[in-house]
Order: sequence, then C-alpha cells, then structure tokens
Amino acid sequence: MTVLAGIFTVVTTPFNAKGEIEFAALAKQINYQIDAGIHGLLLCGATGEYSTMSLAERKAIVEAGAEVIAGRVPFIVGTISMDPRETVELSNHAHDHGAACMMILPPPTSGCDMEEVFAFYQYINDNSYANIMMYNNPYSSGIDIDVDTVVRVAELARVIAIKESSGNIRRQTELRARTNAAEFTIFCGWEDMVYESLTLGTKAWISMSANFAPRAVVKLYDHIMAEQTEQAWQQYQHVQPFCALLEEGKPAQICKYSQFKLGLVEQHSICRTPRLPLSDELQARLDKLLDEYRSELG
Repeated sequence: MTVLAGIFTVVTTPFNAKGEIEFAALAKQINYQIDAGIHGLLLCGATGEYSTMSLAERKAIVEAGAEVIAGRVPFIVGTISMDPRETVELSNHAHDHGAACMMILPPPTSGCDMEEVFAFYQYINDNSYANIMMYNNPYSSGIDIDVDTVVRVAELARVIAIKESSGNIRRQTELRARTNAAEFTIFCGWEDMVYESLTLGTKAWISMSANFAPRAVVKLYDHIMAEQTEQAWQQYQHVQPFCALLEEGKPAQICKYSQFKLGLVEQHSICRTPRLPLSDELQARLDKLLDEYRSELG
C-alpha cells in the first residue's frame, strides 16, 4: 500500500514566449524543489495549466519530470479530463513512468450526482492500474463530493488519497474520523487552511506557494509535525499572506511572477491563453509582500 505524506508542490509549467514548454527550465524547477526539501511533487495540476495542454504535451511533462525526479521523491500526476477514457489513458501512462498516484477530479461541468460520482471513480478503478487520489474541488468541477460518497469511494482498491479543496475545515475532520489513515491520505488542498489542517492531524498538503517558498513551507510542516505549535504559528505568518492571495485567484500567474521576482527562474514564464498577466494592482500587492518577506521565503 502506497502511503503519502508531507508537502507536495503543484509545479508550474514553464512556457516560452511562443507558448512552448521549456523542459530545461522545468528540470531546474524540479531540482530546486527537491534540493529545498519538498517531500513530493504534483505534475499537470491546475497550477501547472494542464487544461491548456494536449494529451501529448501532458505525457511529455510526465516523461520529462519522471526522468529528472529519478525516484528521489514521490510524484503525483493530474489526469483530469472530461472523458474518463482519457483519464484512464493518462493515468496508466503516468503509472508506467513511476507516478505514485493520479489526482482525478470528477468530470468538470458534468453535473454528476453522488451516484454518478461513485460510478466515475469505480470506472477509473476498474479500467486503470494506477493508484487514485480523489480531488474534491467544487469550484473547479461544480461538484462537491459529500463525505458519505468519499468514504464509499475510498473503499475501492486503487483509491489511496483525497485532495480536499472545499474550503470547509470540518470536512477534513469528518474524513479523518471515517477513513483509515494507514491506507487513505487526506491532503489539505486549500492554501490558507494549512495551519488548521496540519494541527488537526492532517499529514499532507498540496501546495501552490511551495513553488516560490519551499523552504518556508517545509519549516512550517516540520514545526507542526514536532508539535511545536507556537513556532509553527510564527512561521505561518511568513507564508499566510501569500496563501490567502493565491486563494483569491490567478494562482499560476502569482506563482510564476513570484518565482521570477525572487530570482528562482531565469525568465518570467508566461501563462497560456486564456490566462492573462497579472494586473498592475495585483503586481503591486505582490511586490510589496515579496519585498517584506523575501528573506523568509527561500
């Protein structure tokens, strides 16, 4: 049984001015994350702009990423698609290249009820040989998976985790009470709820801010795992403003802009259409935060 824990960075995908994937830059980002002590990585998540990529590009990201990671940390792959057959194809491909599990959202905008959500995950479970992470994000899918359904899906053989992004902290405590922590990992998926989540016993976080503040978030995690709650609270003050800003929207743009402003990448990677550059107002807000906390982010 694969048991995951720690902080997993949902890695941004670097694009050049033509919108092409810059694989050399991706390799540098991955190495920087691992060198900073991040526990794992997530490729082709929403912050990685998977929805703007072809199936071939998504597979290429996995192949290139797996080669660079080279078994040093576990990695997860987002295999979300409107077509469950594509999800199976992407999941098996990622599994074949060493992915620990696949992050799978119910088909966005499908309007599925809970019985259909269960049937969807059962289809993936029965037709793929990859481990599955459920992804509950009602803001992305239009579907809020209720606790009863999560518990039911968690009993499927290949389902090992959930990324919980409803923004409701009580959901995590309910899930913890009703699932087996030795076999099913609950990931905090809400950026500025991580302190609450980890102090309440959640052991994992899929983090956007780790793209530009990996050492800071690892330090936060280490304090909490050591039950040093006051030190953890003080450390959280260094990253919480960024976590809150990321939850307002524009996460891919915010992460890429911050990576560039902090000197972590050589050039500012654009985002693919329809994402536009940050507004002057949002850049100014972010610049102020980066200047204030620069020495703490690392």
